[in-house]
Amino acid sequence: MPRVIVDNLSLEEIHSVKVKVPNSKLDFGALNKGSMQTIYYSINQSDGTYHYVVEYSDGEKISGECGYVTSNEIGKSFLLVLRPERIVSCNS
Repeated sequence: MPRVIVDNLSLEEIHSVKVKVPNSKLDFGALNKGSMQTIYYSINQSDGTYHYVVEYSDGEKISGECGYVTSNEIGKSFLLVLRPERIVSCNS
């Protein structure tokens, strides 16, 4: 199964992280400083992108999209990295 990994390398607590792929919504909930979480999702996806929303503990939200999703991506890993100064990067 494909998976999304969120790695909180920022120096702050994260209130919530949500990632949407075309046919699934992934809710990572809160992330402590330095923590990492993984959620697996269905291989049955339409073509599209990863859309993310990161909400910091002070209520500020940062959203964006990156990467590419398609059906039957067995074993694919998508990494969303939360960096200091509220920079979000991703790669697959």
